[in-house]
Amino acid sequence: MARYNITKAIYDKYIVPTIGNHGDKIGVELEIPILNLKQGPVDFQLIQKLAQIIQTDLGFQVAGRDDYGAVYSMSHKETGDHISFDYSYCNIEFSMGAETDIHVIYNRFRGYYEHLQAFLKEHDYAMTGMGVNPNWQYNDNNALPGQRYRMIQYHLESYVDHGGFRTFHSQPNFGSYSCASQVQLDVSDDQLIRVLNTFNRLEPVKALLFANSLLLDEEFNLLSSRDRFWDSSMYGYNPHNVGMFDIELTDISELVEYIKGTSLFNVARNGKYIYFTPIPAELFFGLETVDGMVFDEEQKCFIPIQIQPEPSDLKYLRSYKFEDLTFRGTIEYRSACCQPIKECMTVAAFHVGLMQRLDTLEQLLQENRSIYKKGYSPSELRKMLIQLKLPEQLDPESLKELVLQVLILAEEGLKERRKGEEHFLAPLFERAKTLTNPARVILNREQYGKTMEDLIEEYGIF
Repeated sequence: MARYNITKAIYDKYIVPTIGNHGDKIGVELEIPILNLKQGPVDFQLIQKLAQIIQTDLGFQVAGRDDYGAVYSMSHKETGDHISFDYSYCNIEFSMGAETDIHVIYNRFRGYYEHLQAFLKEHDYAMTGMGVNPNWQYNDNNALPGQRYRMIQYHLESYVDHGGFRTFHSQPNFGSYSCASQVQLDVSDDQLIRVLNTFNRLEPVKALLFANSLLLDEEFNLLSSRDRFWDSSMYGYNPHNVGMFDIELTDISELVEYIKGTSLFNVARNGKYIYFTPIPAELFFGLETVDGMVFDEEQKCFIPIQIQPEPSDLKYLRSYKFEDLTFRGTIEYRSACCQPIKECMTVAAFHVGLMQRLDTLEQLLQENRSIYKKGYSPSELRKMLIQLKLPEQLDPESLKELVLQVLILAEEGLKERRKGEEHFLAPLFERAKTLTNPARVILNREQYGKTMEDLIEEYGIF
């Protein structure tokens, strides 16, 4: 490959779209588990009937089929909404078209959800607002049969070949039962570094509020197992690709250098995905050849292939960081678990409100001494606050005070927008007052007089 200026290419891809970008669009993605309430595997045929209803009743068009012709992705031409089965047919994802008002997103999503939930309930199935499918162990957790998902499964399962490199967990198919609530917000180049640093620093507070992927397992025992799913899998082979920033970014050139250190693990040739052990972008584009693996349709297995890097391969560079700068001029906030359905807009409202109060939020987090001046980094604090018990090193009253201060800022920011969106934050104030979150309620359900079945139902309704 001719000499390739990776620094300029990354700047053009990630930084240029932010220049002068003062938009206020909000993009919301809601991943939600589908459960067989009889505690059996999810029936593929029923899911295909659900896909048909999405088309006939909700006006969506087929956007993607798996290798056997089954529909897994549908889009709505007028709204830009997208509904798909994400990684497996046990997860459904609602990717809502960008809007400037959270109410618009909420109303469309609620219409879709309630219609589809009514159909599922007729068959003893349901969707519910939990970050880990509570019936995951009954399902076929393999990736749905398609080029990209099959490659991802191969990538994640390859951890067994890298045991001497770092410690991995033994649940590579977590993508079939792990669900998030994500939001994308426009960001301008003049605020980019401040936004990344401030929201990275905010992650311990978000752990307290939004943890909802409880997994009681000897490898996990966490309120937010999603953190470890990603960090201790092949996605985290290169730590630059996942989790939090462990540095305080100083300027855009340092951010570009950071992105250069993130890894590619796949590209495509002739419509086929090719997997290889993750390679940092800066190194990848300097190689003459790369040895990879491609799925052979006749042999039904992955076979070796050698490729030459091409400039267009940059489009396959993707990180999974909690604050992820995209090529759209947005930051995607990825750390929050799927929330109880009636509280589905809390994550979006929280981030939108705080973006309006960035200056004050930045000052608050820099000056706070209740948790940030105790000798722990923000990433260490988040790891402490997703544990089953609150850390003894941190004072509960000080934690509560900080979380409430942050929520008041978010509320003020939403009020400034004059769209009446601040009511979406109400559940978070209740969580802050008791230092609880949806995962902690599940963990302590007997104290609330609830069974798991009660909470599956409660977390799944508006």
